[in-house]
Amino acid sequence: MAAPFDISLSFSDDETYVFALEFRNNDGTVMDLSTSEFDYVLRTRGADPSEVFEISTAGGGITKDLPNGVLTFRAPSNPTPAQYEHGCLWTLTASGDARQLFDGLVDISEGNF
Repeated sequence: MAAPFDISLSFSDDETYVFALEFRNNDGTVMDLSTSEFDYVLRTRGADPSEVFEISTAGGGITKDLPNGVLTFRAPSNPTPAQYEHGCLWTLTASGDARQLFDGLVDISEGNF
């Protein structure tokens, strides 16, 4: 994994797969997310990984709270228990320049409900 930020998450299969990230400038002010789009993917691990789901600000699943500089990521359904890889791509809409924002691991455990 090679993104500038490593974000690892843990959920049970009984919990809603949702998480939020707050974006601030170095001076503490809210970052302007209105000129950016975000894409997120969850994949299985292993030699032949497959996509579990992909969500985005343009297509749905990622919402922007512009006044507070917060992105909320919400899966279309809960993945089954396993360990997954995930990542997020940040694209500036004016230029089309894209950067990988984060990647990491997601552990989904059996919640017993």
